[in-house]
Amino acid sequence: MPLPSDRDDSPLAVSTDSAVYRESMLEHVVTYFVAAKRSLTSIDHVQRAKHIVADARDLTERVAVASASNTFIRACVDKQLRTAQDIARSLRLAHAEDRDEFDVCHHSCAT
Repeated sequence: MPLPSDRDDSPLAVSTDSAVYRESMLEHVVTYFVAAKRSLTSIDHVQRAKHIVADARDLTERVAVASASNTFIRACVDKQLRTAQDIARSLRLAHAEDRDEFDVCHHSCAT
């Protein structure tokens, strides 16, 4: 007479097949969850990179505006500096001419 464990439909055989099937399914589910976690991590990295690129673009635009403003202000300051230098030069020339005229007048009146 065959032993109960030798028969395919014995409770022990069914239990073993069921355990193997559950273990296989568990491995499949774990593999699926690990892949999903990697995918979510990749999505997080992509979203973070997207935010970094957007911030960099915004900062680049701000730098461009600041640079244009600085260039304009520098041109205005240079123009004002040239005007101030021209005024100082004119004042020095006027002072020299007035001093010469005063000296001539003072010497002619003194004699």
